[in-house]
Amino acid sequence: MILKLFVLLWLSLCGIQSVPVLSRNEATYEETVSKIRELSLGLPDERVGEAVSKWSAESTTNPEELGSYFEGDILTVPEEPGRNGINGSYFRWHDGVIPFVIEETDFNETEVQSILAAIADYHSKTCLRFVEYDGNQTDYISIQGGNTGCWSGVGRLGGKQTVNLQPPNCIRRFGVIIHELMHTVGFYHEQSRIDRNDYVTINWENVDITKFHNFLTMPNSYAYGVDYDYGSVMHYTENSFSSNGNNTIDTKPPGIPIGQREGFGIIDLEKINLMYNCTVQ
Repeated sequence: MILKLFVLLWLSLCGIQSVPVLSRNEATYEETVSKIRELSLGLPDERVGEAVSKWSAESTTNPEELGSYFEGDILTVPEEPGRNGINGSYFRWHDGVIPFVIEETDFNETEVQSILAAIADYHSKTCLRFVEYDGNQTDYISIQGGNTGCWSGVGRLGGKQTVNLQPPNCIRRFGVIIHELMHTVGFYHEQSRIDRNDYVTINWENVDITKFHNFLTMPNSYAYGVDYDYGSVMHYTENSFSSNGNNTIDTKPPGIPIGQREGFGIIDLEKINLMYNCTVQ
C-alpha cells in the first residue's frame, strides 16, 4: 500500500495523474489518447542512439526498450500535426494504405532489404498496403536511420511522420522492424492493455523511478476483444526499464516467455485485421 501511494504521488508530481484507465466512455477515451500524445511529445535524442549503438544481440532486453521516449520507443515530434485529441477513427490509415519512403542513404542494401521484407510480411498476412510515396499523398511515413534509436509515433498523425530504425541494431531483429511499423499502424505495447493485471504482475519496486509512466495502462479499445498475447511482438521483455536488473514484469503463471522479436504473434495479426476490417485468412 505504501509503495502504491508513493507511485501515485510520483505520477501526480509528474503531471500525469489525469490519465484515466478504467472507462469505456468515448469522451474519456479521446481525453486519454490526447494525454498520451502529450507524454510522447518530444525530440529525437542522440543519447538514446548511443545506448542503442552499444546494444548486443545477447542482451535480455530489446533495443527499442533503451529509449528515453514514452514507453521507450514512442515519439511524436513537435512538427507533426494532429498530435492531440486523436480519436479511434482518425488515427487509422485510410483504407489501410500507408504511403512510405525509405531514406536509403541512411541504410545499406541489406538493411533496406530487411525493411522491405518486413513490409512484405504485412502484405502477406494482413490487408494493409504500404505503397511508395510519390510526392502527392498528404500523409506518409519516412523510414529513417538517424542516430536516435528505434522509435515511431502511434497511428496516422497527419502529414509526414518518422519511423526511425537506427542501423544496425534496430534492424538486427526482424521483429523490431515489425514492432515499430505496428506502432505506426496504430498499436501500443501489449502490457499496456487495461486488463494486463490479470495476466502479468508489474514489480514496481524494480522499475526505474523515472520510467514508471512506461507502465501506464491504455484504454481497452485497443484490445479488440482478443486474448492477451504473451507472444506478441509488442510485449516488453521481463526486465524492461529495471533499476536493478530484476524482473519488472512477471507472468501469471510465472515463467511464460515474453518480449519475442522474431515477428508477428498470431494475435497481433488478429488485432490488425480487426482494426482494419481485413478478410485475410
